[in-house]
Amino acid sequence: MSALFPHDHIEGEAFIALPDQIRQQAVQTPDKIAICDETSVCDWSELLINCEELAKQLIVSGVTPGDNVALIGDLQVTTFTAFLSVLFAGACVVPLPAIASDAALSRMLLDSGASMVLSTTEAAGRITNVLGLDAGHRKIKRGAIDFTPPDDSWTDLRAAHPTAVDVTLPSLHADALFNIIYSSGTTGTPKGIVHDNLFRFRQMSRMHGTGVNENCTMFVSTAIYSNTTIMPALSVLSGGGTLVTKRKFEAKSYIETARKNGVTHAMLVPTLVQRLLAEPSFQTDSIPTLERTFVTASPFATSVKSEAVTRWPGVIHEIYGMTEGGLTAMLDTSLNPNKLGSVGKPSPSAIIRIIDDAGSELPTGQVGEIIGHSNTMMLGYHKRPEQNSAVRIDMPDGLAYFRTGDLGRFDDDGFLYVVGRAKDVIISGGFNIYATDLEDALLLHPDVNEAAVMGMPSAAWGETPVAAVVLSAGSDVSEADLISFANEQLGKAQRISALKKLEKLPLNALGKVVKSDLGKQLNGLVS
Repeated sequence: MSALFPHDHIEGEAFIALPDQIRQQAVQTPDKIAICDETSVCDWSELLINCEELAKQLIVSGVTPGDNVALIGDLQVTTFTAFLSVLFAGACVVPLPAIASDAALSRMLLDSGASMVLSTTEAAGRITNVLGLDAGHRKIKRGAIDFTPPDDSWTDLRAAHPTAVDVTLPSLHADALFNIIYSSGTTGTPKGIVHDNLFRFRQMSRMHGTGVNENCTMFVSTAIYSNTTIMPALSVLSGGGTLVTKRKFEAKSYIETARKNGVTHAMLVPTLVQRLLAEPSFQTDSIPTLERTFVTASPFATSVKSEAVTRWPGVIHEIYGMTEGGLTAMLDTSLNPNKLGSVGKPSPSAIIRIIDDAGSELPTGQVGEIIGHSNTMMLGYHKRPEQNSAVRIDMPDGLAYFRTGDLGRFDDDGFLYVVGRAKDVIISGGFNIYATDLEDALLLHPDVNEAAVMGMPSAAWGETPVAAVVLSAGSDVSEADLISFANEQLGKAQRISALKKLEKLPLNALGKVVKSDLGKQLNGLVS
């Protein structure tokens, strides 16, 4: 596809494809652990052998360079090896979001044009159902990566094909497609975000500069179809470190796994940080080897950051960015305790600006849309020309910027503050209200573990803020007391009108609140 955001030229850059980086590492440290999960361990020599053998099986099964190959399964050594093997075969990997409905998965497969779908045993039944939903799926091959196929509609990719030994694996070029990542919607057809090999090479190289290298043991526990998982996992492998994976997050076992494997780095989403902080056994010395934790993917409440600064082992770095690329900001919470309300400063490779509705840049302190340009930007959304046009804006400096849809401002010290999504601004009585301000106020209450606020229709105000909270176990604080507590800290125009206590918030796999589902639960609280 033609690039919506052509890559900037970097003088002297020496591109190395990820399969070649893995080959180099297998020679240098063959017996070092490359990937492990709860039940399996794979050293660098084994990883290379497994990736090359499976890649040859894919080619024998009909996969050709440039094909799109879908993948579904939980986070384990086998699944991640399959992810890498698609690249070794010269193809583009399409990790499917398991949280999506069968109908949505069907539409993603059609949209991606996948020639084959790889599945682990726990997803095989779903894939069979999904491939029966549309006649357009008839040509899609099915590959079993960790189980014996139930019938001949599946190819057993574990069984060595006699002609596979004679297969020559292709070289990967910088402009070859690396992945299509579908956004985390649960219905409809999410947008397919397209990255090439150069994008990933640059992103991985940037992460090496943060300590994700041969001395790093990186722990990931979010879904394999999320960039929150893919980015750190690829970075530690390309740097020659060790990747530790966990299929399902549970706070106590997370701590035990991290201690057992001597984890030095971790990638988490804010919801998981909150759950660890709420775990009684979690203390500053709970994971003594932990040096750095990256937190990303959804808003990280100031009150939670404040608690984490005092209780967390090692240093927390908040990362603000997009799967689409275009901008990155990072906050070292230990060095900037007075800036915890921000997401930090732009990374050296990123230019971030704040613009008004007309596209003109705003001065420091004023709230507008956040846009960004960097040397890591997506090629575009797969087969979405209208949406591609909507997210690109050309600025007077001659560069193409990505429109995030987020609202924010810079302070006088150059720190970026994200105040919400443009589409989520609550306009009540003519005043703009940012939900994050109200959520932060609620999270200051000692009994509130999680909070979400959204605008609901109001006859008197047009919209009015309505909140949902998840309380600590055993708390009996009332809705009225919580509303009063929060409103005492807020301006008159910001006040919460109603509140509902929930057992859990409706979250997607990255811990982001699904506002459409939340709205259904809050419907009827105000009139």
